[in-house]
Amino acid sequence: MKKIKNLLNVFRKTSYFKMSLIGMIMLSFLSISCINKKDFFFKAIHDTYVNPYFLTVVFLIFICNAIFLAKCFFKNSAYIIRKKNLSNYIKTMSAYNLVIDLYSFLILLGFTAICVFLRVSAKIDIFEIYKYNINYFVYLVFYFVRTFIIIFLFINMINYIFLLPKKYYNIIYIVICVLAVVLVVYPYNYSVVTLGNFHIFIGYYLIPLEYSSFSLELLFSVGIIMILYSCNIIIDNLFEKFIRGYNV
Repeated sequence: MKKIKNLLNVFRKTSYFKMSLIGMIMLSFLSISCINKKDFFFKAIHDTYVNPYFLTVVFLIFICNAIFLAKCFFKNSAYIIRKKNLSNYIKTMSAYNLVIDLYSFLILLGFTAICVFLRVSAKIDIFEIYKYNINYFVYLVFYFVRTFIIIFLFINMINYIFLLPKKYYNIIYIVICVLAVVLVVYPYNYSVVTLGNFHIFIGYYLIPLEYSSFSLELLFSVGIIMILYSCNIIIDNLFEKFIRGYNV
């Protein structure tokens, strides 16, 4: 717990956090322009977070966090990589990244909730029905957990680029630009999703789709999370082999 507090204290003092904080505050204020004043609080929150432009900024904030952590770890990477604890090194980096991303995500959620609360004139109905005959509050909890896990696992795969030798750094900027553009302009298919319509592209799990049932949406969400988690494990192994074969 002490290590986490120290990590967050260091993170809060960095330019990356200050830039992210400014971005989160601006994004929270801009988010109110895409919601209806007549909506209730939880529906307005939902409509804000499923906006592709909003989600793109969330991705960029997580990437800024990844850059900060990579720089911290890179200072000692040459020494650690020579040791036999490279696997623990990678796991520690991922764990710290999880803490910082969750911290940023909760701050953004807090700012957005305040702005939306003021926009809809404090109209809160915890029993307002969404779809699947469940209320917005329950669905939002599910949506936020799914969104955070998916974005974290995806960004965690990109993190390894930052620990490669500097000659690979151009890849970072290409990945970031492509990611931001694709998330917004991707030609989503909004038709009703059935068991035979499983999508691998993560954008489909960040926007509102019409599933035939909530159990199907839950099943598909678990499926994409397992795929991303498996990709993380594969990249872990490949990265470890690459670094061990690279002359530091």
